[in-house]
Order: sequence, then structure tokens, then C-alpha cells
Amino acid sequence: MPDQPQEQQPHRERLDNPGWRSGGWAMTTSVFEQGSEGDAQRHLGRMAGVIERIRSATFMLDGDGAIREYRLNAEELLGWDRTAMLGKPFRAMFRPEDAEAADAMVEAIRSGDDARGELEAITPDGTGVPVDVHLMGLRDDQHHILVFGYANSAEDLVRITRDRAVLDSLFEQFPVGVVVFDEEGRYIRLNRALERINGVPVSEHIGKRISEVLPELDPRLEEIPDQVLETGVPVVDEQYGGFTPASEEERVWSVSYNRLHGPDGEVIGLSGLILDVTDRHRAAAAAAGARRRLALVNKAGSRMGTALDVERTARELADVAVPDFADAIVIEIKEEVFDERIGPVGPVWLAPVRRRRVLVYQGRDPITDPVRAEGFSAWSTDPDISDRMLGGAAWHSAAGISAVAKEPIRATDGTLLWQPAGGDSILVPLWAREALLGVVHFHRHPDSAPFEPEDIEVAEEITTRAAVSMDNGRLYFRERTTALMLQRALLPQRIPSLPGVQVAYRYLPGSVGAEVGGDWFDVIQLSGARVALVVGDVMGVGVRAAGIMGQFRTAARTLAGLDLSPAQVLHQLDELGASLSENHLATCIYAVYDPAIGRLAVSRAGHPPPLLMAPDGTVGGLDVPPSPPLGVGGGAYRSWVFETKEFDIPDGSRLAFYTDGMVEDKGRDIDEGIGVMAALLANCPPDSLEECCDAVTDVLGITGDTSDDATLLLAQVQSIPADRKVHWHLDVHPSSVSEARRKVREKLTEWNMASLSDTAELLVSELVTNAQRYGRSPVSLDMFKTDRLLVEVGDGLDVVPQVRRAQETDEGGRGLQLVNQLANRWGTRTTGRGKIVWFELA
Repeated sequence: MPDQPQEQQPHRERLDNPGWRSGGWAMTTSVFEQGSEGDAQRHLGRMAGVIERIRSATFMLDGDGAIREYRLNAEELLGWDRTAMLGKPFRAMFRPEDAEAADAMVEAIRSGDDARGELEAITPDGTGVPVDVHLMGLRDDQHHILVFGYANSAEDLVRITRDRAVLDSLFEQFPVGVVVFDEEGRYIRLNRALERINGVPVSEHIGKRISEVLPELDPRLEEIPDQVLETGVPVVDEQYGGFTPASEEERVWSVSYNRLHGPDGEVIGLSGLILDVTDRHRAAAAAAGARRRLALVNKAGSRMGTALDVERTARELADVAVPDFADAIVIEIKEEVFDERIGPVGPVWLAPVRRRRVLVYQGRDPITDPVRAEGFSAWSTDPDISDRMLGGAAWHSAAGISAVAKEPIRATDGTLLWQPAGGDSILVPLWAREALLGVVHFHRHPDSAPFEPEDIEVAEEITTRAAVSMDNGRLYFRERTTALMLQRALLPQRIPSLPGVQVAYRYLPGSVGAEVGGDWFDVIQLSGARVALVVGDVMGVGVRAAGIMGQFRTAARTLAGLDLSPAQVLHQLDELGASLSENHLATCIYAVYDPAIGRLAVSRAGHPPPLLMAPDGTVGGLDVPPSPPLGVGGGAYRSWVFETKEFDIPDGSRLAFYTDGMVEDKGRDIDEGIGVMAALLANCPPDSLEECCDAVTDVLGITGDTSDDATLLLAQVQSIPADRKVHWHLDVHPSSVSEARRKVREKLTEWNMASLSDTAELLVSELVTNAQRYGRSPVSLDMFKTDRLLVEVGDGLDVVPQVRRAQETDEGGRGLQLVNQLANRWGTRTTGRGKIVWFELA
């Protein structure tokens, strides 16, 4: 700023200049030119504005040195009133000691020189004010000499000089690039820091635009300062990258620009700060990359392994990796992983590996399901790569996947799955429990950023997680298949055709990810055309639960053969559960339907109650008294007694027995599920039990995709019609035997079953004779016609007869031997009033 008056001083032309005239002189300047006194006044005001930051007195003198104009700023600096100073000689502004110097300065102007001196002005109160005085002369159109002068405060000049020195020092020593552009966007000043950033000397910047100094930068970067010059809106921390002569690698800079204005508000240029933020940018990029990689690993941890299934895990890996991590992924899985024989996966490969399953994802066009692919994995024939895979290490190739898969991958139908292309690839082995399950190819296209060293670690991390999940799925599949095979082997292989009962069932094991449970059901043919319906559920999962289920089911069938009541059967099963090496709990419902009288006897142990759908379509639960689960075996429940409750069931009714897997899940309690099942049964197809089973399981969502196994047993009952059954009371008299034969013969003739008459008469005579001889009154004879002939002989003694081998000399004891030889089935059972001996003829 102190140099500004010097830069604006008039340049005086010498005697050889044509502008000089005889007897006088003329002066030209970049600020002042020849003109009228009014022009000089305007120039005087402008100069006052330029130097307004310095306390200054501006004034004008005539050719004799008298004060012609005294500006307001002079009043402020020197304290003299303008009217008091006008007309006074120039020397009057200063102390007497400087009067001679003041006169000399005026004389210098008359002789054609500029004048400058350090004087001490005097204020009205006599105080001295040191000033730096400049006088410049000019001539108006009438050749009058005018003297323009200003006196700057010496104190302010010292301060500004010092401040400028400080600013100049900071400007040069500041480590950030500092630049000043003119109003045309040309360099007018910059510091050494910017010189180092640009790699171009300071002198080669001056007067040039950015694009002229750094032609290799993006031309659009020049638009930033131009826009600030045009709009006046500052730009702060705008970042861009590029190359300069200072560095062969790409750099990143942060720029800030602010428009500069003159005293009158005119645009005079632009200031800017340029900071090299390459390291900061790289650190931020590295941090962002680390966060992105961590997010990817977290995403893999939350999404992969949600189900114990190899193919699903492969799809989850592909969903995680594409497109967030790679542009494409190829997952090759070893053939043994899918071996139907559920064999182990070998730890090493002794021969080139044949692909079994390949999953390919490319961008947003994935092959959603793994497919079989023909041919061998090309990379497994490369010793260097296969050795790294067997060692568990990743392999990175900047040459792209074509360096590994030398031939395209095609499905068995010839469909092209993968075409090798250039780019960047990472191969990672699917290694788990010392077994190599396969290999994953992560690939990025040539127009994408290549993989970084940290990406290899991420690829290994997510692949390892996928491999562990796949191996868990493989091992689970093996155990689950074993348990499922065992369980299905223990369940009924066929349901016999039974009189009075039609049966349909669904057994649905838990979905992949849920182990096989201990559900079982059974339909058992009893004596007298009766049928036992059993549904149970062992608490627990896996092979162990399936084995316990088999024990309970076998025991239930054995106890059913003894013709025990439902409560007695559950009591014996409870004792069985408690007697095992470890207590095993199970729920069970045991029901016996007797078509001869249309009655159902039911007991349940911790099991959901059965549902009854009446012929009119109404559905309701049977009020069967609850009991603790099987296996409790006394203790706090020793006083608890299993109860049997009987219900008269209308013909054509449907009974539903089920496990909790049918009606209970995470979003619904068991009571709500039972209500839903009741509504579904009410709307079932009326003509088909199989369709009814499908309707119930489909709507309830039990389609093999549940966390628990589920069992549904539907039975439609129909009692034996009155014209197909008969009951007689027999007297305890020898003649009643012949009467019984006669009744049998006549009824068989009526039923068009005369072909069975001889055998039936012989066996009835033997059983009636035994009842009269060894039993107790009353004696009864019952006959039932179903798809076979059923005959029952009862008496009042509850002692069960035993078959014995009769000796040749014995006169009796051969009746039950004849029954055993001639009847298709026979047996005995006790009742509350005695016993019944029965047989069946086909």
C-alpha cells in the first residue's frame, strides 16, 4: 500500500519530449492527465479514496504555492478548518523549522520536478504531526500550473510498511498455495508453495490463465475461478484431482476462491488457497474402503448360513459379493459334496476335478440356480494354482480369470455360463475341516477398479464363512437324511383296509435347517373290527429322537395287541419313558374306535385334543381330560391318573389327530392354530380325505418348510349297519351249541356267505362249548359282516384261555387249536363284564 502513490506518480517527460514548451512544462501520468481544474478535483477525490486506509491530507496549490483546495481528510489529520487554510501559503501547514523545505518543494514543482519530503505539520493547538509529503504538478488547458499534493501520516506509513512486510513474509512462507488472479483470471501473484504444487516457476505463471500454465489439467477446473469472478459466490474446499509437472502420480487438491473488490466496489481480482490433500484423500479413501469391506463382512455374516443347505449358501455368497464386491462370481463345488451316498469329502485331489455344481452371477443378470457343468476345472490342472488352493491360500491374477479358466464354462445342455474375459480376479478355496469343497472366482471387469491387497483378505474371509456354512450343511444333510430314513422306516409303511374307518395322513419333516423330530402315528387293527388311532411326538430332534420315537411306537403297538384301554396303554408308555436310561418325554393321544357300536374311547398325555367334524360340517374339539406328557413317571404327578373318555360318534364324521407342529409357530400360539385348523376342516372337500389333508397343510403353510416336523391323521368313521351285525344270548345248556350252529348257518345264508358256513359252524361250536364248560354265564354270540366275517363269543369270566398242545389220549383241549389253524385271525380280550374270544374268516 505505501508503494501505491509511487506507482501512481505522474511520469514526467524530459526536455527532449515534444510535450515540453518554451518557458513552461507539461506532465502526463497514468492517473492524472491534462485537463481542467474540475478534472483535477475528480482525480483528487479518487486518490483520496485509494489511500483512505492511511490518514492523509490531500490538497491543491496554485503556481505560486497558495492553497487552492483543502479536502476534509486534511481537516481530520491536521485539525485546520478548510476556510481557514484556503489562500494561505503552503508553508503555513508546517512548523517554522520546515517552512524553508516547504518552499523548496513548491519551487521544485515550478522547475518541472516532483517533490517529496518528510516534514512535520502543525495543528491549531501547536501539536506536531509527522507527515510524508508528495507534490506533483500539472497544467490545465489555460496553461495554469496546478499542484496536487497529499501528506500521509508517517506513523500510518510505518505501520502499513511493517504490516506489508509481515504479510509478504507470510505469503512466501505459508505452506499452503496462495494465488491472486486479476479480473480476467490471469495470475498476478502466487507464493512458493503453489510453485512447488504446480511444478512451474512463479515467473511462468504471471499474466497467464490456469489452462496455459497447466494444460494437462481438466479444462473444467478453470471454470471454478471464472464462476467465482462472475457471481461473487465464494468456493470453499472444492476438491479435484489431476497431474502436474510436480508429480508423476495423480494428486488431489482442495481449492478455495474469493472475489476481490476495490474501494468503489469494482471487481479487481480473485484470491485463492490451494492445498494438496492427496494424503488426506487417500486416508479417507482407505478408511471408506475399510468401512466398506467391514460392512461387506458383516453382511456376509448376517446373510450367509441362514439355512443348512449347500446350494442356498452358494446363492447367499453370490448375493453378498455381486455387485458390491465383484462384477461377477463363479462358484465351483466339488462333486463329492453332493454325493447321494453322503460320503466324506476327501482332503486332497489326486486327479483333475470334475465340476458338479456351478453358480454364476454377472452384474444384475444372475443365473439364480446352480447348474451342472461338464468338463474339468481348468485351474485344477495348473500345479501352481492347485497347490495354493490345497494350501488354503488365495490366488490373485491381474491378468483376469482367463488366465485360470482357459475354456468357457458350459452347462450340460450346452448353455454358455461363463466366457473368460480380461480384468482382475481372485481365486479362493472353499476350505473347511481339512477338506476342499470347491473354489470361488471373484472377478472385476477391465473397466472397473482392480482388487486391492485388502480385498484379498475380504475375499478369503467371506469365502471361509461360506465354506464353513456349506460344510455344516453337508454334515447336517447327512445326519438329517439318516434320521429321516430311520424315522420313515419306523413309521407305518402301509395302512391296512379297516372296516368302519377310512384314513389319510401327512407326515412332514422339518425344513432344511431344522433337524428331524420325533413325530409318529399309527393305525392298528384290533379285535372286533375296532381300530386304534395313535399320534405322538417325542420331545427333541435328530437321530436320537427318531430312535426314542421307534421305541414308543413299538411299545404302543404291543400294548394295543393286549386290548388294553387307552388309559392303560398311556400308563404303560409313561412307565417306559421313565424307565429309559435318561428320561425321555413325549406327548401322545391314543383313541380306539369301535364300529360295532359307533363309539370312540380316547386318552391323551400332554397332546393337543382331537377335532371332530360332524356330518353337518360343524367342527369342535373333543373334551378329553388332559394328562402330563409320557415319561414323567410319577414324582409330582404320581397322583395323576390317565383317564379314558368315550364319545358316541355320528356316522360320516371326521376325526383329526395332529402334532403341535401343525398348529404352532413363532407368530401364532397353539390355541389360535387349533382354531385355524378347525376352520379349515369345516371347509374341506367333502368327498376326499386326501384332498382335505392337502388343503389343511397348504393353507397352514406346513409344506416341509417349517422349523418343526408335523403330523396330521384324518379318519372318517362309519359304524357297521344293523343289517350286517347280529347279537344272540345263549343259554348255558348243551343244546345251545347246536342252536348256535343253526343261527350261524342261517345268517350266513342270508348274507350270501354260505361258503364259510362249515368252518364258521365248527369254530363257533368249539368256542360256545368252551364258554359253557369253562366260562360263566351269560354267554353271547355276535357276528359282523364287513369285508370279512367277524365272530365273537363272550362269557362272564375274565380269565383268558390259553392254547395248549393236546395229547393223543386227551378227550378235549383241541378247540383253540382248531381256531388257530382255520381262522385268518383270532384273539381274546377282557371286558369289564368278562372276556371275548373272537375269530375272523376272509
